[in-house]
Formats: sequence, C-alpha cells, structure tokens
Amino acid sequence: MSNKTPKANAAKTASAPKIYQKLFIAVLVGGVLLSLFAALTLHNTAHRLTFGGRSFSYETAVTQQQQELGLSYRRNLAKNAAMLFVFPKPAIECFWMKDMNFPLDMIWLDANKRVVHIEQNAPPSSYPNSFCPIIPSQYVIEVNAGTISATGLKIGDPVSF
Repeated sequence: MSNKTPKANAAKTASAPKIYQKLFIAVLVGGVLLSLFAALTLHNTAHRLTFGGRSFSYETAVTQQQQELGLSYRRNLAKNAAMLFVFPKPAIECFWMKDMNFPLDMIWLDANKRVVHIEQNAPPSSYPNSFCPIIPSQYVIEVNAGTISATGLKIGDPVSF
C-alpha cells in the first residue's frame, strides 16, 4: 500500500497522460523525419539516367513552371548530374539559356528514348536565341558542357532512365 495521500496519487495519475502525449509526439516527429530522410535518399538514388557508359543523377522538370525555370539562376551543376525535361507527347521543343550562369550540353530524345538532336556547349550569352531540333522529341536532358564529347554520345544512341 502506498503511503502517499490521495492528492499525490491523483497528481501522479494526471501527469502520466502528459508524459505519454509527449512521448507519442516525439515518436511521431521522429518517424516523420525518418520517413522524409528515407524518401529523399531513395529519390536521389532512384533517379539515374545512363548514356555513353556514364550514369547521372537527375532532377525532373514536368510542369510548365519547372520547365521554364530549368537550371536558371544556379551557379553550377554537379559533375554527374542532369535535368530531365518530360513532355506529354513528342513535339518540337525549343530551349534557351535565359538566366543561366554556365554552359550546357542539351540532348533531345524521342518517345523511345533515342537521341534525335544534340546541342553542345550552349553558352549563357546565346540568350535570347533558342536551340530547336528538327525532329519531335518527348524528352530533353541538360548536362554540363563537355559531357557529350566526353561520352561520345551521338544521334540514334539510346538513353536509359
């Protein structure tokens, strides 16, 4: 039998739910953070494209807003990184270098993910001119300038992603 008064027992009982609430919140927040970390890790490793014997991590630009922004305003692009633009159906998609700070190589792909057009070393100073293929494309990849020559990529080559 406890030697505490009924008031002490009531206070102990009332504080127990608060401790469990705090513990529940801590576990919940920890779980959410762990899930976000796992999702980001999976996102970074799952998004890979390959061509010319090299593999690149990539970001995807699907919405019109994402596509208009592209890689603009960034200081650089990591060595083995790329941006993949995905369009709903094959069309003549033109690209420009608006608000870019570094040169790019651009690769246009058809619906079968085969190269249909290449632009190498497009400089930021080329804006407002656009780079346009003559064959419809459904995907466009932007990588650092020099990547095309380093990989030997050419028209007709496949790209996997």
